[in-house]
Amino acid sequence: MADIGEARTKFTDENFNIKSNLTNHFLCLISCKILGLKPWQSNKCKSIYLQIFDKLYFLLTIIVLAMISSYVLKHRLSYHENGFIHILTGRATYISLIILNFYCIINIRLKYKDYDKFLSQFRMIDEIIYKYINRISEIKPSYLLKSGFLTAILPLLFFIGQMAVIWTRGSKVTSWLSMEFFQRYHVLFSVFLLQYYIHQIGLRYEVIGKIIHENFYNIQEKNQIKQCLCDMFECILHQTDLVHMFNRIFGLQLVIFTYNTILSLLFLVDTTLVNMKMRPVTSVTVLTFTTEEIVGVVLG
Repeated sequence: MADIGEARTKFTDENFNIKSNLTNHFLCLISCKILGLKPWQSNKCKSIYLQIFDKLYFLLTIIVLAMISSYVLKHRLSYHENGFIHILTGRATYISLIILNFYCIINIRLKYKDYDKFLSQFRMIDEIIYKYINRISEIKPSYLLKSGFLTAILPLLFFIGQMAVIWTRGSKVTSWLSMEFFQRYHVLFSVFLLQYYIHQIGLRYEVIGKIIHENFYNIQEKNQIKQCLCDMFECILHQTDLVHMFNRIFGLQLVIFTYNTILSLLFLVDTTLVNMKMRPVTSVTVLTFTTEEIVGVVLG
């Protein structure tokens, strides 16, 4: 086996090296950690201080989210809305949003062992993949800025812009509406995190196909081809485990997100039809929520 490994010819896949490098997704991943969607600790770092910090940060995130949710729910329940259906869909939408906010934060902590195994599967696959392709660990500034802008900076700028428009127009619903917007952006970042993991799984299926193609046509010795096929078969088994783990960890989260999206769209359609001539702040709300739900559906 050692001779086969030494004789193996490697090739370079720049696309895989760039997109699989965690550093090139730094802004998106750190944003998810700041919002409490991803633990600060990892299986690589066993620091007791980091574990304590992660637990305290988790409790702080829960407390802040609970305060925001109770404040918005109190005002939303007392806010005058037109028609029974409008009231029902509006309140059901917000309650499902609260459930989704808390579940996104608690989910990974409750299933941390599964989540740890989920991440370790990526490393096991990469160990096999890098037998056949050259490892390039350099940071790609252009990709880092592009991914960071789309998944961290742009949503933040859009959020700040929305808040500026709402607060300058002035309204009695301004404060709690702003907090509800924050909750929706919290969910949006959880979608970014799921999209990241889905993309990483697909990326490894793609590179497995490239490795099989390269070795099948460029290697003459049957032993090397056989070894390559065995390694790629092992990768595919790990990939299958990855998909099962993803469904087990994030499946219910996707169901709640889909349910919230459907309710939000129904509420927005009803709001648009019933309140055609309402105040400017309502128009901003409708446009904002519609944009967010479309983006969420596309990314999800």
